[in-house]
Amino acid sequence: MDKLEFKIKTLESIDKLFDQVEEMEQKRNQLNDSLKHKYDQGVDGLKKRRAEMKEKLNEYESATLENQKKLKETLSASMKHYKAGFDELSKLFK
Repeated sequence: MDKLEFKIKTLESIDKLFDQVEEMEQKRNQLNDSLKHKYDQGVDGLKKRRAEMKEKLNEYESATLENQKKLKETLSASMKHYKAGFDELSKLFK
């Protein structure tokens, strides 16, 4: 997979997950106050991680081949953490 293809695919994955977070945001009012607080903290964390991933993705595009491998690993780990955070938020609605 070339640089551009990787960037596009990763960006689509990030945006797709965040779209799901935004869909959950519409259900936020269904939560009690303590869960709303927990939800808000989780969303803040996801927003920060999303910004970090996009920043790393921009670095990836101009990185050397050696640094691309490191950034790719970092992005993969960040995506796993992002998905885990999303899963935790989803549990609040069950």
